[in-house]
Amino acid sequence: MVLLLVITNFPYLKYEQQNILQISVLEVGQGDSILIRSADGKYLLVDGGPDASVLSRLGQILPVWIREIDYLVITHPDLDHLGGAVEVLARYKIKNLIISDHKSSSQAYAFLEKLMSNVKSTTKFAGESIVLGCCTVLDFLWPDKSLDRSTLSANDNSLVFQLRYNDFDMLFTGDIEEKIEAEILVSDIDVLKIAHHGSKTSTSNKLLESTNPEVAIISAGKNNKFNHPHPEVLQRLQDSGIDVYRTDQNNTVHIYSDGKKYWFKH
Repeated sequence: MVLLLVITNFPYLKYEQQNILQISVLEVGQGDSILIRSADGKYLLVDGGPDASVLSRLGQILPVWIREIDYLVITHPDLDHLGGAVEVLARYKIKNLIISDHKSSSQAYAFLEKLMSNVKSTTKFAGESIVLGCCTVLDFLWPDKSLDRSTLSANDNSLVFQLRYNDFDMLFTGDIEEKIEAEILVSDIDVLKIAHHGSKTSTSNKLLESTNPEVAIISAGKNNKFNHPHPEVLQRLQDSGIDVYRTDQNNTVHIYSDGKKYWFKH
């Protein structure tokens, strides 16, 4: 895969009619939210960040007439992924909801369960896939349905998937930690979404060696109290020769691909 130079201050909608995949890692503070637009105009949102700020980010990107999202994927029910997703569910028509089977006792999760009654919802397991639009494929790699995961944390029960668009691929890791990273059997990807906002308990050298990404993207809040991304993780990425983009420094990071090459804007 050919990586082009970063393009700044370039209109997001320029590629709408050019068979270009668009992925936006949204700047939502200390949390995760990623908007994907397939080359033929289908939308998928991965998580919603911690709060309603995701709505303003979506408003900056989505055309004003778009009030419908084809898929909402909630990787796990921690508030920094779930809080804004609930706001999205309340304000957009969601055609399909894909959610981790890990439950939560939080108020946000209780509100989510109420909203889910009006949405087609399911979970996905390793070996299952969905197709977004004509030719963007999401292959789910975790969780493994055959395993007893009752003792695993919400983070380690995160939905993990690989997005493929012709020759371009990107790995989405939720908040999994090193133990579960060892279960993810993927090699030679283009872009890695760093797990758990750059926590030192994730992004092992073993994962970096097996996936061999060219670029890593970290979603974390500015000056957050968790010290994310951790200096050890940044050092691992540097030692591996991986280019890094961070929402706490670069704001929303946009990735574009025509299926052969890919490029960035922030």
